[in-house]
Amino acid sequence: FLFMVFIFIYFLGFRYITYWIATPIFMLLSMKYLKLKSWKVNIVITVLYTLICYVVFVIILHLPIYKVGILGQLFR
Repeated sequence: FLFMVFIFIYFLGFRYITYWIATPIFMLLSMKYLKLKSWKVNIVITVLYTLICYVVFVIILHLPIYKVGILGQLFR
């Protein structure tokens, strides 16, 4: 049940504060909740995933993911 709450909060965060803030927060919280690795490993995985997504979707594919959410304009 708690993980479903995380997903709902992620949905709200994605919608209102933008993908680039909501996704790392969701990843860190969900990995810690699932007890996957240490904080250091989780942070490295989250940063690498976010950077790879940025390069692939924004730089290579030119998709305007940064326009999503209220704070999306800050990431242009």
